[in-house]
Amino acid sequence: MILMAETVWAWGNISTFHFTFPSRSAIMQTCLSQRFDFTEPSDDFFRGAVWFTKYIAGSVVFENPSPVIRADNLTEVEGIVVADNCGTVGIVSQFSTTPSLAMEAGKDEVDFKMVALFEPNTGNISHTHIVKAFKDGRAISEQEAIDMANGHARRAGRDVAQLRAKVSKNVEHADRPQRIDVQKDEIVAMSVPLFDFGPPI
Repeated sequence: MILMAETVWAWGNISTFHFTFPSRSAIMQTCLSQRFDFTEPSDDFFRGAVWFTKYIAGSVVFENPSPVIRADNLTEVEGIVVADNCGTVGIVSQFSTTPSLAMEAGKDEVDFKMVALFEPNTGNISHTHIVKAFKDGRAISEQEAIDMANGHARRAGRDVAQLRAKVSKNVEHADRPQRIDVQKDEIVAMSVPLFDFGPPI
């Protein structure tokens, strides 16, 4: 029985994610739903990938660079979506080994945060970190989310001292590529060919 099917965007950058939920026996997997190669000649290398980096089961932390997790007493997972010179959509799914755990779609998520680490001069987002705490999962504070975003970005080679953090609790901000309007200090949707097909014919 499927318990979770979440999407995580990366658009010419890196996105990390951290999901928490009540203890359960489950199988989780990641897959790359879509990849959109950029046409700019600045870089001929295209890379789109998604995988888990860590999980907690039975209060034990496991470092797990893998697209699949199978564990009992699973409570938290972390992962990464990479988009080099492309846009990607990663899917994170969770399947219960206990059918009685089935839930109504969308009813279990209780807390959402997105941390955008961006260049203050341009508004370009260098790294995003998505946090979703589901019902009865461990709550993640805003400061913990920011600290985790900085840690993930630093490990990915970003100079976090040159980036600013912007936190959003609007789940729609995770549904498509975004940038920061530095004049208004607001997160705004980017205009990208995937969504902007022009007027109807």
